[in-house]
Amino acid sequence: MNQRSITEAFQLVCTPSTFMIPQYQNISAWHEHVPFAFWLMESMRPTSFVELGTHYGVSYFSFCQAVKALDLGTRCYAVDSWRGDPHAGFYGEEVYKEVSSYNNDNYSSFSCLIRSSFDDALESFQGGEIDILHIDGNHTYESVRNDFEKWFPKLSSQSLVLFHDTNVRERDFGVFRLFNELKARYPYFEFLHGYGLGIIGTGSVIQEAARNLFECQSNLETYVTVANVFSRLGRACSEAAANKRNVAEIGALKERRDQLIEESATNKQQFHAVQLVASDAQQEVADLRAQNEAMKSEVAVLRAQGGAAQQEVADLRAQNEAMKSEVAVLRAQGGAAQQEVVDLRAQNEAMKSEVAVLRAQGGAAQQEVADLRAQNEAMKSEVAVLRAQSGAAQQEVADLRTQNEASACAKSALLQQLEDANAGAAEKIKEKEFILMEKINEIAALTNIIGDCQRENMLDRRNTKSDIYNVINVLMSGPISKLRIRKNARLLQEVGFVDREWYLKSYPDVDAVGMDPGVHFLLYGYKEGRSPNGR
Repeated sequence: MNQRSITEAFQLVCTPSTFMIPQYQNISAWHEHVPFAFWLMESMRPTSFVELGTHYGVSYFSFCQAVKALDLGTRCYAVDSWRGDPHAGFYGEEVYKEVSSYNNDNYSSFSCLIRSSFDDALESFQGGEIDILHIDGNHTYESVRNDFEKWFPKLSSQSLVLFHDTNVRERDFGVFRLFNELKARYPYFEFLHGYGLGIIGTGSVIQEAARNLFECQSNLETYVTVANVFSRLGRACSEAAANKRNVAEIGALKERRDQLIEESATNKQQFHAVQLVASDAQQEVADLRAQNEAMKSEVAVLRAQGGAAQQEVADLRAQNEAMKSEVAVLRAQGGAAQQEVVDLRAQNEAMKSEVAVLRAQGGAAQQEVADLRAQNEAMKSEVAVLRAQSGAAQQEVADLRTQNEASACAKSALLQQLEDANAGAAEKIKEKEFILMEKINEIAALTNIIGDCQRENMLDRRNTKSDIYNVINVLMSGPISKLRIRKNARLLQEVGFVDREWYLKSYPDVDAVGMDPGVHFLLYGYKEGRSPNGR
């Protein structure tokens, strides 16, 4: 055994921060690696630290505790959805609220929680920014490999990557598979306790403390020494967390015991009260039984009296039936008399109706005579009105004849004006046709020039000054107007002679003044020796 190597291994890992007492304790499988987190932050003193998968925050807040205690100035980021996964289990909003509250109260000056998926959080970091990356999310082989490969470009030149659960080989955990692949490519160290924690040096520059740690992996004596130190310290942290939970559970049990004692005292009081109520109830039952016996005797007497009463009722019922028969006979006699009265009343009403009809007929005849007289007077008035309207109609016919003659004259004048207008329009059409033919000839000439240039590879290769002047001379010959310049500029861009996007990108001063590339080239660009395109 090399005692010197063992001593050096002890000196490497036994720093003051290694023995710090964890301030944050919660449910986690990471308690046994908390001392190593303290040592790593003290030894590496990273500029930035990122953790993928934080859950209750035991691992993350261990790194934050070291940053604050050592005043490192490290920027720390925890990335998690805080909804859980198939391995960690799924949980509610209360977990994120607890973690966020602790972070705000203790580490908000340098720590930030990023609530998102790992892939979505990538855009929040620059390439080469992260010194230490801790991956502890979904533990399938595919997921952890995806996390490593996508976050690799964000790692710095002196970066380290930590993988938790490298010693778990159940429930589809695949971290160990990826770590075994990476061990062949990078220097590494692996702890087997606490479900396994693997560290690899991915940076091109390995700091001295990390290099010494990786060298301990290849030497059995130094490896055992380092592993035992952090395993025993980690077990103490784990037991302390368990003791804290046990104390909390004991406190909860004591509170429950006190509640049960209080409930028991309350139940005893209620039991005594129930006993008093039961005693009163028993006395009441006895009284009721005595009353029941007295009532039974009274019922027997009433039953005897009831027999005599029933006979009397039978006699009364017989007398009632006899009286009903007598009433029926009287009702039959009264019904015949009532029918006779009804018939007489009906005859009287019929006679009244007949008299009313006769009266109504007489009144209707009188009304008809009055109506005929009124209609006769109305017809006389209507005839007078029609006579007056006939005179007015005759006058209107005369007026219309006069207007018709005036309209005929106006129509003749309008026809003459229309003929004059058509003659003028024909002259304007001829002028437009002439101008159009000139434009067609210009376009044909420009097309021929561009075709010749393309055949000689002038447009595609170098755009010589003579080619450009030939095109410009054709377009700018004759009268120049703003409208013609804009049309020619649009034509140059449509045939590809002026490349709009290339021109604006190559000459930002044109883009800055907001001028159309074709217009600028026709007016200034070709004179200044600017190329119309990139060919």
